[in-house]
Order: sequence, then C-alpha cells, then structure tokens
Amino acid sequence: MLEAAIFDADGTLFDVTALQHEALSRALARTGWEIGNRRLSPEMSSAQKLQALSELRSFPTDWHEEIHLMESEHLSQVIEERLQPCPGARKLLLALLRHGLGACVVSPMDSTQTRGALARLGLSDLVEGVSQSAWDSLGGFRSGAEAIATRVGKCVAIVGGDYAAQRARESGVMAVVRVAGFQDLHAGVLGDLRRQGIGSRFAGMML
Repeated sequence: MLEAAIFDADGTLFDVTALQHEALSRALARTGWEIGNRRLSPEMSSAQKLQALSELRSFPTDWHEEIHLMESEHLSQVIEERLQPCPGARKLLLALLRHGLGACVVSPMDSTQTRGALARLGLSDLVEGVSQSAWDSLGGFRSGAEAIATRVGKCVAIVGGDYAAQRARESGVMAVVRVAGFQDLHAGVLGDLRRQGIGSRFAGMML
C-alpha cells in the first residue's frame, strides 16, 4: 500500500539547478575563476564541478572548502531573490495530504537551505521530512523514506531526470514518476500514477 511520496526536489517542486550554477559561478568569480567548460553537465553537483575544474584546469583543490562556503552564501541570496515553485506543486502536495500520504523532499542542498526554500515558496507546512543527499546517491530515496518513518517500497519517487529515475528504481520504490514535460505537476503526477495502476484512490485526487 502506498504511504508517501519522495520528491527529488530540483525540477519537481522547484528548479534550483540554474540558481546553484549561478551561485557557484559567483563564488568562483570572487577568486578570479569561472566555470565556462562545456564538459561540465548541469546535473553535476558543485563538488563534482569543482573536482572537474581541478582535473581539467588545475583549479587548486585546497580552495574547494572556501568556494563551497561562498557558494552557500550566494545560493541563499539567489533563492530569496528568484526561486519559484513549479506549476501545480502546492496543489499536488495538498492532494497527497488530503489522502493521508506523507511527503519528503530529497535535495543535494543543505537541509537548512532546502527547508528555507520550501518556506520561501509556502510549501513547508505540506512536507513532513527533508533529507540531504547527492543527486547521484542511491541512498537518497531510502533516507527520504526513513525521514518520514516509512519503507522505501511503500513510496512513489517523483523525479525530474532520467538518472534520478534510474536511481529511484534501484532503491526499491513502488513507482517512479518523471515529471519532465509536465505543464502542471498536480495533473501530470496523479495522471501518471493512475496510468501505472497504483490504485483507484487517485481518481478522487484529480478533482
């Protein structure tokens, strides 16, 4: 029986990838460096980008910790300035809550920043738990389930990209919904769950 939804936050409830990239760029600019490398995927974490810069362009590895601190400072600023919820996010969380399902958010951001982002968007009252995990971590969805006292096999993972979908399936979730291309999170997610045959209870959630 389905008990909860685990959101891979970025690209589902909100989209912070571009903001994280900007925050890292600002931090690097303070040391006279720039990212500017096509080989760095937007999905890479900041730690992975810095490691790649060190390997490809000899960026000093002993600067990584300082850059992360500056990035965190800039990220808090740009989140406050420009973060917006994805269309239908609040409506979906309300529907889950009405039907007795918990919600957890998994994010590579510091948990304090994730909670701040949810509060900024007016969503924090609808989310039970927050778990910090690297974007490529298999354990992220499992720790998300633990954060709201349930088993990962009783959760649906709601993700933004193919790699996160793969990791969610490997973690043992009941179902995976990939939201890319959805115009509205509420209608898209619940419609997809019904197509997957998760349960008739979702018919009422579309109302």
